[in-house]
Amino acid sequence: MGRAFCGLLVALATAATGWAGEIILDNRSPHALLYQARYSGKDAWTEMLTLAPGTFHSHSTETRLVIRFSDGRASTTAALWPGRRFRYQLNEMNRGEVVDSGFERPGRPTTRRLTVLAIADETYRKFYPDWQDRIAEIVATASNYYDEAFAIRLRLIDCRPWQYEAAVLTDPDEPMDRLLGEDSPYADLVIGWIAMAQGAPGQPGYYTHSASFPFGRHILIADVERRLLYGAAQQLVQRLAVTFGAFHVLDRKSIMQKLLENVPYPWEFGDTARRVILLSREVDLRQGVKSLRPEALEQIRELYRNHHHPDDSPSDDPISRAYRPLQPPRTAGLMESGRLGS
Repeated sequence: MGRAFCGLLVALATAATGWAGEIILDNRSPHALLYQARYSGKDAWTEMLTLAPGTFHSHSTETRLVIRFSDGRASTTAALWPGRRFRYQLNEMNRGEVVDSGFERPGRPTTRRLTVLAIADETYRKFYPDWQDRIAEIVATASNYYDEAFAIRLRLIDCRPWQYEAAVLTDPDEPMDRLLGEDSPYADLVIGWIAMAQGAPGQPGYYTHSASFPFGRHILIADVERRLLYGAAQQLVQRLAVTFGAFHVLDRKSIMQKLLENVPYPWEFGDTARRVILLSREVDLRQGVKSLRPEALEQIRELYRNHHHPDDSPSDDPISRAYRPLQPPRTAGLMESGRLGS
């Protein structure tokens, strides 16, 4: 047991916050954990730290601590939040993972793991030289929210270049159309990353920054804020909710409200989105909406009828949209828009 600080971490925490929270990392596996750490928003990683079985490290910080480690087969990134205790353990597939100890509680469903392929286009790789680390942290941050609320855990299995370069296009559907052609037999989800916002048709001064389909396997994220990961992580949390059938609501505290810039932090799903995702959490994303139980389909439709945003059509529920042939996201109303510079 003990503290895992090198001088760099201590100095960064003191300078950045003035006072420190605490993150505890336990090793509950039979093997030593070798990992590097950095503060969210910082580029510098520590030297390799060693956490022996049955011991813990304590990190004092007020911001998220990002760690990366290898279980001998693949590299993994985890985002650790201040004021919480985490543990390194081996899952049922004998793979190493870091989980929040507080997530384990009576009545929690069996953890569902979703594998993720991330692909970054040329604009993204130019804008973010550390694009692989950035994407890994964003996916890990979104995973924390879904793990806590729904026992859904994301695992990034590959992060690679996308042979595509987005531009400010007259047809903003092109990036999503291109993304739909990308796949992996090993990934449940394919997330495409670009650093170029797309103009919203007929809405001068507005742009589209993310897109996805209900019960689909592809998510597009335009990550255009160099300084913070906040916006891109928020987009991914919302877009993944759409993947599970969530829809826009009036609830000002929900991640599913219309304007993401108005969502308070820390993000909440809200009652309606939570109920939808619990109904659809076992969806087979390769089969899509057809894999859901008939009673779940009807309950999601009823939730939409009772709680959808008044600006949206009463007949445009996520089940009906999912049964339609794939349409451009603009036509299907599935892109999330915002004002430039917001």
